[in-house]
Amino acid sequence: MRRLKIYGFTLVELLVVILIISVLASFIVPAVFQGRDRVFRTQCMNRLRTLGQMSMIYADDHKQWFPVAGTDEPKAYESLQLLADAMKAARNPEGFICPASNDSPVEGWNEDSDDPFILTEDNVSYAWRNKKLKATGGGSSKTSLGADNSIRIEGVTEENHADGMNMLYTDSSVKFLSLTGDLKNMKGYENQDLDEFFALKFLGK
Repeated sequence: MRRLKIYGFTLVELLVVILIISVLASFIVPAVFQGRDRVFRTQCMNRLRTLGQMSMIYADDHKQWFPVAGTDEPKAYESLQLLADAMKAARNPEGFICPASNDSPVEGWNEDSDDPFILTEDNVSYAWRNKKLKATGGGSSKTSLGADNSIRIEGVTEENHADGMNMLYTDSSVKFLSLTGDLKNMKGYENQDLDEFFALKFLGK
């Protein structure tokens, strides 16, 4: 009667297998995260583009003025509240949130309600223009209307996109501005709130 020989892994073989798995994981995991970041960036662009299109419709109904709150220093959520108040199409809480951010949509709101939800700074991921602007004669396709309210810079913030920001223009186009290219020479944001910086320096021109 023949005996079956059972062979096990030696310690060296086991370590080699673990090393191979670790190397493979080091290639796969970053690719997964990069793919997720690209999806989030695209979703963010689409949401900003939709806000821009609704802002143009809003302007048509409000003597060509884009939605900008009438306070001295309007916050983004105050201006975007004008959209939610005026248009049922704007009453999608997730539409004001960048999927890559730490913000969360308005909770407890019934989509069948005739009343709009109330936005706060925790429910809006975007900076918005802080000066009045007309849709006609008030700017060009290069005039900024909205943007990510932050970009992920070590020591500054933990929100939104790691390598740049989405910028919405008054013609509803959206462009991704890279941190190493388009924003490389942008100075002044290191020591102040990015939301404030973008509103004053970029969106308040």
